[in-house]
Amino acid sequence: VDVRFVGPADLRHDIEHNPLGESPGYEECLDVVLAAARSAGKEAGILVRDAADVAAHADRGFTRIAVDSDLSILRKAYQTLVSQKP
Repeated sequence: VDVRFVGPADLRHDIEHNPLGESPGYEECLDVVLAAARSAGKEAGILVRDAADVAAHADRGFTRIAVDSDLSILRKAYQTLVSQKP
């Protein structure tokens, strides 16, 4: 394992559906991931949907930042093609 990577939707889903009823908030969970990565000598990564969010996550300590998902990028490109009138 080289990178501790956060899938924000997965993390939020896990927080909201924690069977134990209590869990730290999203921001606190990100801090836990960052701390775990640092203590293991690994990098921390995260997926963001908006390129404008990259700098804030980099400042926070994430070193591997993916922007958007392959499915979302393909969907947006397809919607653009479909919306064009011949």
